[in-house]
This record gives sequence, structure tokens and C-alpha cells, in this order.
Amino acid sequence: MFAAGLLPIALGGFAALSASDSGRLDLPEQQDVALVNDKPVSLERFNRLLTFTTSRSATKDGRVPDADALLLKNALVQKLIDEAVTDAAAKDAGIEVSEKDIDVALDAFAQSFPSTDAFKQYVENTPDGTSTAVRSDIRQRLLRERLAKYEAVPVSGEEVKRYYEEHPELFHQPKRVNASEVLVLPGKDSYSKAKELLEKVRQGSIAFADAARQSSDGSTRALGGARVDLTEATMDSAVWKALLARKPGELTDVIETKEGYCFYLVQDVLPELDRKLEDAAPEIQAQLARLYATTRLEGLLPQLRSKAVIKNTFADRYAALLADLLKPGAPASQVSFSLSSTSSAPQPVPAGPAASTSSQSSRPRP
Repeated sequence: MFAAGLLPIALGGFAALSASDSGRLDLPEQQDVALVNDKPVSLERFNRLLTFTTSRSATKDGRVPDADALLLKNALVQKLIDEAVTDAAAKDAGIEVSEKDIDVALDAFAQSFPSTDAFKQYVENTPDGTSTAVRSDIRQRLLRERLAKYEAVPVSGEEVKRYYEEHPELFHQPKRVNASEVLVLPGKDSYSKAKELLEKVRQGSIAFADAARQSSDGSTRALGGARVDLTEATMDSAVWKALLARKPGELTDVIETKEGYCFYLVQDVLPELDRKLEDAAPEIQAQLARLYATTRLEGLLPQLRSKAVIKNTFADRYAALLADLLKPGAPASQVSFSLSSTSSAPQPVPAGPAASTSSQSSRPRP
């Protein structure tokens, strides 16, 4: 959203550095805004996005405050730089996204909306009122996902083994029981009360969950008595023995414990889990591959920017003003602009098929 009213409109030097003779910074730029590897980003696209966004965010007098306009333009320049470095890296890597790939991703994106009309309305609110802007964002997203895959190095056996050893709780678990509990705290006639409740449940005059909600003194009363992952180490020995003596769907008798009198409805008995490394390895490898891919994708743009030759001529022209607006602690530094269908790729977007590459062995692990 724009920061209208958040910043003073009259910051020193604004009029002198305006985008046109009118002294307004919300008007289109007339000079290149950035060069990436000595190639200018599209000034026409920059101004089209600018016009679209400012037309929806102008004040009553038809203009956008200078500070807000400068921040918006800066955000748009960064977006176009990111697109340019992505395109350049994809070209160098021989990675392409076909129109069919985009069609598939666009269909998936459309299905994420509650209705066809909702998706249509979303598209109509993009800069050109058609799916062109959405397709452009999807293309960028797919390119970045494939660039992240291009950087992938196969997960090593040592990494799989280390994960297995560092997460024993995932592969070694004792026998567990899921059950529902009714507990009556110690007191006068507490055993009789528990026994009476158990008989009502056995006879079907009240459901176990209702008996728990209405009469149990246990901590899971509001959940109908549900307790999960009960183990021998966490349970009273008499209760544990009674649970193991029952099959799923069966009730225990009333059991006396230090907490009071209780009875249980057994839901599931889960066997001891002891998965060997060789059995768990494929699952671990897939999980680590997904984790590494996510990490690479999150760090991809900074990496691509660092490898490209970028000249932000817009930032150079307005260096002093941007320094004031974006310095730590300034109100404007807390502002994030909403650029519908232009600020980032829409979600969800399928990754599509991985690009084939000639060599991946030398690329580093993220």
C-alpha cells in the first residue's frame, strides 16, 4: 500500500529532481532506469506498470505524493532488474519455459480461486487487463525454480546418515496407544461415579466423548477425552497394562491411579517403530532435496544480482532522496508496495519439469 500521509511531501530537493518540468515525481520517466549487463531494462514496461499503479492510488487531485511516487518507482526498478538477471541467468544455463508450461501453471493458479469469476476479476485488475501480466510473472517464477534446480547437487549418503542420526525420534519410537479417557478425581463416591459412567457408556446410553465432556476431570475433557501417543514411559503401569490388554474399540475397566479413578476407550495401538537407515534413506534423501531446493530458491535472486553487472540509473538520479527515504528507522523503510500481479509471481505455481543441464557436479550446496 502507498504511504500517503506517512511522509512529508515536501522533502528537500524534490522539485529540483522531478521526473518532468511539471515538478511531479509520479509521472513516467523519460530516461533509462537501469542497465543489466549493459542492456537497458524496458522503459516502456516500467512506465506502463507505473501508470497502472498510480492510476489506482492517486489522491483526489489526481497525483501521488512525491515521496510515495519515488518509493514506488524504486520498487518497480528492482522488480525489472530481478526479471532481467533471471532472464540472463536462464539464457546462460540453457533453461527455457515453454508456453505449454505456463498454460499448465496458469490453469493450476486459476483453480486456486474460489470461482471462475473471481479469477477473471483478478486478471482484469492486472496492468493490461488480460492474462499477459500473470503469465509473465509465472514465467519468471518457473525460470527461478528451474535455475534453483540447475544448481542442485545430489544429496550425499553422508548427509542422509547424519540426518538419520540427528533425528532418532523420527525413526525409533516405542509402542504407542491412542485412547480416550474419563477421569474422576479422588473423593467421596468417586469410584462409584466412575463405575456408573463406564456402565452407561457400555450400555450405549451415552457416548464416550459426551461422558468425557460432561463428567471427566481430565485435562482433555474439552476434546472428548482424546489422548494420543501414550507410551509405557508416560503412563501409570496399571493403565498401560490395561490399555495393551484391549483392542481398538474396546473399553477398559475402572482403574485406580494416583490421579483418581479412570477408564479408557482404546482407539489405536501403534507398534514399536525401528526403521533402519537403508529403509529410511530414500525418504530422507527426498526430504533433504526439497529442503535444499527451497533454500536455493530463497537465495537465488541475491546470488543472481551479485553475478550480474547492474547499473541502477534511476537510483543514481535520485540517490540523495532515496537515501533519506530508505535509511533505517525512516517511516518509508517500513512501507511495502502492493503491485497487483507485478510484484511477485502468483501462487501456487507448479515447478514443472526440471531443466536438463550438462554439468552439475561443481555447483555448491546452499
